[in-house]
Amino acid sequence: MKLKYVRFKRKSQVTIPPDIAETLNLQEGDELQCRLEDGKIVMIPMFSSSVIKRGLGGKNGKKNKLKIKTFS
Repeated sequence: MKLKYVRFKRKSQVTIPPDIAETLNLQEGDELQCRLEDGKIVMIPMFSSSVIKRGLGGKNGKKNKLKIKTFS
């Protein structure tokens, strides 16, 4: 995936680029875990049952492979 830049806005807001949100099938109201790790901001979607029911389908119903990295 191509490198994306976002702008830090008022009230500490950033916008996730649409193609990334679509790949993860994120919708308004979905929660993401946010933490600082080695000087980087890491955001991880919290897949609730409603997100799982929607599936991780991308554009045109294609399924996407989601790589999951575990942290200790």
